[in-house]
Amino acid sequence: MKKYFQSSLVLFILFDVALLFGQTSQSSYSETLLSDNTTVHHVSRPAMIFTPIQNQVAGLIGFTSGLYLNNSFYVGLSGYANLTHSKVNSGMLGVEIENTINPENLVHFGYSLFAGIGFVKDYQQKNGLLDDFLNIFGTQFYFAQPSVLLEINFDSFTRIAIGAGYRFVAGLNEMNKDISISKLQNRDLNNLTFFINLKTIYF
Repeated sequence: MKKYFQSSLVLFILFDVALLFGQTSQSSYSETLLSDNTTVHHVSRPAMIFTPIQNQVAGLIGFTSGLYLNNSFYVGLSGYANLTHSKVNSGMLGVEIENTINPENLVHFGYSLFAGIGFVKDYQQKNGLLDDFLNIFGTQFYFAQPSVLLEINFDSFTRIAIGAGYRFVAGLNEMNKDISISKLQNRDLNNLTFFINLKTIYF
């Protein structure tokens, strides 16, 4: 068996080498989604989102991790959890895409879209800022949050952005027992949003 495995491995390597050298010069002109000049970096980004819920500001702390193309287009996965609201606890998970204009300038503008699934649950009792920090998995809703932003190049590896947008919400089960105290409705979650984030670029 060992001898058969070794022979198969040698044949596979020879076949792979033959394919490599057998490529025609025409293959170098193949159309591709990304050009040879495209740069791709990994980005991590802590962030805060602020939005009113039933006349009280909810502050959500979150983290995003994703890919950064040509220092302007970003796509990543984001997760946020509530810190400051005293009546309801909420969280959001989704995909975040962002595009900045003239990113080489010290100050530049951009736009983004954050969309996915959210969760909300009444607090039975909250005694402090971090009380039940991750106790967010109650009834769910779906959201889309388009935004505009202003970004500053802090240094070659770090960018700070502030922005504003609007969160559109649908699908919340308003009769769910998890929100029987606050009697939260879809319209309570449709509101303006403000955010600040710190983007760290890894080369």
